[in-house]
Amino acid sequence: MARRQPLYQQIYEQLLEDIRTGKYPPGSQLPTEKELAQAYGVSRITSKRALTELADAGLIERIRGRGSFVHARAQSAERAAPAQRSKRIGFIAQDVGHAFGMELLAGVERESGRLGFSLLLRMTRGSQEAEMAAIEELLAQDVAGLIVFPVNGERYNPALLRLYLSGMPVVLVDRYFRGLDIASVSSDNEAAAKEAVTYLIDSGHRAIAVLSPPPEGTVTIEDRVKGYVSAFVERNLPIDHSLLLTDLTTSLPGQPQRSAYERDQRKVVDLLAQHPEVSAFFAVEYNLALVARSAVEAIGRRVPADYSIVCFDAPPQDEAFFTHVRQDERRMGEQAVRLLAELIDERAKGESSRPGGGHKIVPSRLVIGMSTAPGPREAGHAV
Repeated sequence: MARRQPLYQQIYEQLLEDIRTGKYPPGSQLPTEKELAQAYGVSRITSKRALTELADAGLIERIRGRGSFVHARAQSAERAAPAQRSKRIGFIAQDVGHAFGMELLAGVERESGRLGFSLLLRMTRGSQEAEMAAIEELLAQDVAGLIVFPVNGERYNPALLRLYLSGMPVVLVDRYFRGLDIASVSSDNEAAAKEAVTYLIDSGHRAIAVLSPPPEGTVTIEDRVKGYVSAFVERNLPIDHSLLLTDLTTSLPGQPQRSAYERDQRKVVDLLAQHPEVSAFFAVEYNLALVARSAVEAIGRRVPADYSIVCFDAPPQDEAFFTHVRQDERRMGEQAVRLLAELIDERAKGESSRPGGGHKIVPSRLVIGMSTAPGPREAGHAV
């Protein structure tokens, strides 16, 4: 579930906004740790953490004995926009798969061609370092703007922060950053998750396990877990937090996938042994639905006769089997290109220096497949 924003993060985001809007222009000195601690009513450890985060992002320089100063590069790109705009745009994606990504790329490619842009594609394979390198490479090729499907992570990518501060047109897809007005396009993940879990509840399921990677720092996952909670709250039902398995690593970057899959399967099997009342799973990603199905089969049970599964996304070979949230990826990609084109035009005309363009929501739908069946309550059995 979403957690209360840490105090250092609140200070960090306020300073970030003050740098972007020019309150602290390049070369200017920021308040000291002591001054920030007094202004926000926090400890110096907290204020120091906020300044350290800005320094780690390459936005300020901390000089011992002198203080913290805004880097000249933090806003310089906004004033250096060329008069003649490039017709090249870049698309940086962490991955493109059959479950999610192929249609997104198709939408970006199709709309780019329709609007007369040439498209440069870079893949990051879930690496924030590769994402940073791709941003720098594409900027060096004089792209007019970037569409980014960001890497999961607890911190904003410093390269994305610098784009935000510079005024470079950029649009995020399938993500948005809380506290930063970066243009973005995504599904309403919380509402979609709530609809999916409500479907299970209304089918008679009450003990519904959540299968998720660590949600902290990845707003998409956070919102899906929030949607699970909202469904129970709306139906005035108690939430058993021990059924939230949110430390799974299947599909996470940097993980040996076979061992991660087997480890996650064992965790699900252990959960079922400890909670025999569980009758359904809500998997926030397709690959975790596969983990759930294999865990059920490993204990000699069946889907959906014994356990129901609902997930986000499903590739063509499984879209008829899994009850899933179908995101309109192609429309997301097309919308991202149109939004980027608007930002590029605004910047070329000098009409706006705002890097943001709002958070655009693309509707999704719940597709009923064969992985769900009436639960114990619907069947008239005791839970």
